[in-house]
Amino acid sequence: MKGTIRYVFLGSADFSAVVLTVLGKGGFIPAAVVTNPDRPVGRKHILTPPPVKTLIAREGWPTKIFQPERMKDIILPLTSLDLDLGVMAAFGRVLPASLLALPRHGTVGVHPSLLPRDRGATPEASHPVIVSSTCSRVSRVTRTSPIGSIHDLAPRV
Repeated sequence: MKGTIRYVFLGSADFSAVVLTVLGKGGFIPAAVVTNPDRPVGRKHILTPPPVKTLIAREGWPTKIFQPERMKDIILPLTSLDLDLGVMAAFGRVLPASLLALPRHGTVGVHPSLLPRDRGATPEASHPVIVSSTCSRVSRVTRTSPIGSIHDLAPRV
């Protein structure tokens, strides 16, 4: 892990796996990952892990993986990890305030589009490409607003 940053990554979708790949290539390996439980997929209902879990297994990172049915079930295990930061990307679940408050420096969200201009219920990861955007947004996540205040612009991943 680069430096001494201990962070939890919250994400489940393909976009979140892209964000986590970029962080990993930069030397930032998460102490823990919170992702959705494995779900049945397709006509045969094959139990399939989310892309983030697949990525961690493929890379062999020493990361604790949590797949809670209820978000409140992970508060205590995450508390023991002494986290500096939370990073969320395409997680798709409501986070309790107690989870947002766990990391010492709060939680940031990585968005695939230039929010709030392209904001929607589920902005597509390809949408910035379609509208010729050159950046994604990074914002602080707060309980009062799912978007939070915009903190920084980062190059699109």
